[in-house]
Amino acid sequence: MYSKRSSDNDGRALKKQKNKAGLWEKTQLKKNDISLDTIGKEAGNEEKEQFEFVFGEDFGFISDPQSESDEEKYDEEEENIVDNSFELPIERHKEKLLELISENQVIIIIGHTGSGKSTKLPQFLVNDLKYNKVCVTQPRRLAAISIATRVSEEMNVELGEEVGYGVRFDENFDKEKGKIRYATDGILLKELSQQLNYSTNKEESDDIIQYDAIIIDEAHERTLNNDIILSLLKYKVLPNVLKNFKLIITSATINAEKFSNFFNNCPIYEVEGKNYPVKINYIANEEDDYLKSGLETVMKLYKEIKMGEKEKGDILFFLTGQDEIKKLMANLQITIGNLKINNLLVYPIYASLPLKEQSKIFEKIPNNCFKLIIATNIAETSITLPNIKYVIDSGKIKVKTLNKMTQISELVIENCSKAQANQRAGRTGRTAPGSVYRLYTLKQYKEDMKEVPVPEIMRENLSKVMIQLLRLGLSLKEIMQNLPMLDKPILKQWRIAMERLIQLGGIDSLGNITELGVFMGDLPSDIGIAKALSEAVENDCWRECCIIAAMMEEFKININQSQEKNITKNDNNNNNSSSKGDYFEEMDILKEFKDKILTFKNDSGDCLGDLFFYLLIYLDWSKSGFSTNWCKKYKISYKMMLKVQLVYNQLVNSLSKRKQKNNKLKDIVSILRTYNNIEFDNINYSDIKYCFIKGYPNNIVKLSSNSTYKYMESKERVINPQELNNNIKNLSLSVHPSSIMSKKNVPVKILFYITILKTNKEYIKDGFQVDQSLL
Repeated sequence: MYSKRSSDNDGRALKKQKNKAGLWEKTQLKKNDISLDTIGKEAGNEEKEQFEFVFGEDFGFISDPQSESDEEKYDEEEENIVDNSFELPIERHKEKLLELISENQVIIIIGHTGSGKSTKLPQFLVNDLKYNKVCVTQPRRLAAISIATRVSEEMNVELGEEVGYGVRFDENFDKEKGKIRYATDGILLKELSQQLNYSTNKEESDDIIQYDAIIIDEAHERTLNNDIILSLLKYKVLPNVLKNFKLIITSATINAEKFSNFFNNCPIYEVEGKNYPVKINYIANEEDDYLKSGLETVMKLYKEIKMGEKEKGDILFFLTGQDEIKKLMANLQITIGNLKINNLLVYPIYASLPLKEQSKIFEKIPNNCFKLIIATNIAETSITLPNIKYVIDSGKIKVKTLNKMTQISELVIENCSKAQANQRAGRTGRTAPGSVYRLYTLKQYKEDMKEVPVPEIMRENLSKVMIQLLRLGLSLKEIMQNLPMLDKPILKQWRIAMERLIQLGGIDSLGNITELGVFMGDLPSDIGIAKALSEAVENDCWRECCIIAAMMEEFKININQSQEKNITKNDNNNNNSSSKGDYFEEMDILKEFKDKILTFKNDSGDCLGDLFFYLLIYLDWSKSGFSTNWCKKYKISYKMMLKVQLVYNQLVNSLSKRKQKNNKLKDIVSILRTYNNIEFDNINYSDIKYCFIKGYPNNIVKLSSNSTYKYMESKERVINPQELNNNIKNLSLSVHPSSIMSKKNVPVKILFYITILKTNKEYIKDGFQVDQSLL
């Protein structure tokens, strides 16, 4: 086994960035007439007192002694190191890497932060080994697009021709001329599945894969898609292709031995990173409210930069999701508005943010300003933000996980792993020394955080995975016993998945895939949505159900009650509407849709709930001719609504390919236009509810004596294990504050839900009131 570790700091770009208070102080603030070169010299008590209300009494950080010693070592070695700032470390290893790749079909490369593995390695394969086509997977669409853009610039070619990308709804790659294609792991899995299906009945196996090499980048994230890709490559592809096909697995923090063992002890090669020292600081005392302590940290850094106590640099702040990011941004708007701060530019980044908005984090800004980027784990890997000087880490992450007691999938906010925390720390120190502020103690880091994240395949419901593998021709026995996996799910996980598929009609009692199961495997949605849409065709409400499913997937607007209270409080205390910001305005304007849902009464008198809220908004947009003006009026992203429309079209396309009874689906072109004719007041609400209940028959809850909800007895749940039933019976659920149902003055007796979210307790959302006649 090969293993190489750099023994010195040769090749790092190491001109020391001394702390010069006047480095950026000579520029004039764009919107403020205070001269920065007076700060740190003439700033009086009044200047300092501006910030006093922001900080708590016990607020402070303790630095990690290890990171301090690394910084001292760096200072001692500085004068003995040659400046090779224009060379990426992986370029110095090119000859050895090419030799290893040529001699081996599979290779593991540990490429530390800043090594250049994501950008340079594919170029080596194309330029030096003369490979015709290489695919590089990325866990996120922004990473795939931004890296492809960077590589096309390095190769001096037009993006989309020799170098391109493939993400959902956006393919920019020339299949004839293209050589390097960056794609999300979901896109590659779909391609691989289609190719394996196509090759099943062919005698020759040369066409089983369309690439000369596949590079699985950021493999440490252990996404469900990546794990299935690796299993299929090992089980179906590698035994049936020529040895000139190459599989390269790369990461900065991978468990290399585990991957090597999985691929028959393939070689491991390590490439050092290109990093400056990074000082790690832990919060002194445990804090429950990391949003509050995070806001304090931002303002503390701003104050110290402004006072000349710290060097100027951009700040990257990691939070768990869109709701937290918007909440922090709203509080920041008030704070920086009160302090009259004009040179701190705030940028959000999360998965559902339109790509154009995500890309703003790369834009250049005036010299007298600096960025605060508030991000989810989307910014943990792959994306290089060269000017990040400071990282603030909440230490939290939102993941979808399977409740061990109930086997119900939940969205849970939990501690990130040490590996993820170190990935976040690696976002700084790329071009100059940096600092990390962890909003958790050193003790919490050592004792409460796992070493690596739990692989998705070990914490998710496997129904979708099972139906996809059955779709490829594997038997249940092959899937549960023979299919090689990096981490093999326990049989109970597979059993629960199998039972759900039998329950919904995806497989028969013998484990054979049904015609509905084929549809479930092909549809890029949960199998419950596939079942609901199938039922919707039979009940002639498929247009409405497709709209609801598309809105659930892409429409990311929260109507949280506490945020509405903030609006009222802010309005009473401040007549300057500009200080509210877009998020607060957004909540106010969407109120008309919410009120209509709450007051609308159908034949049964039920409150309609969240799914019909989504439908109402989309239909109102469609009546405007899908206009941008409508989006501006309601402060809703036009790009987001276009994505909803794309998902709708994709769902209808998938439905149209199914052989339906009585030819219920007609020409696709006319189908896509028919939602313009839907009148919200005239739709059949009961049929729509019925279809979604058929997709999620277990998700019916009843109001209990303590004002929480308990699962109802269900005839359709009898196939689940008895111990599972007992655990479900004991579960107490509350309606999430973001749900329309939480706004009812009188709680409804029976609720249906699709999403369950766990924070301090179990919450349900995306539901509606249920009439007893539907059960």
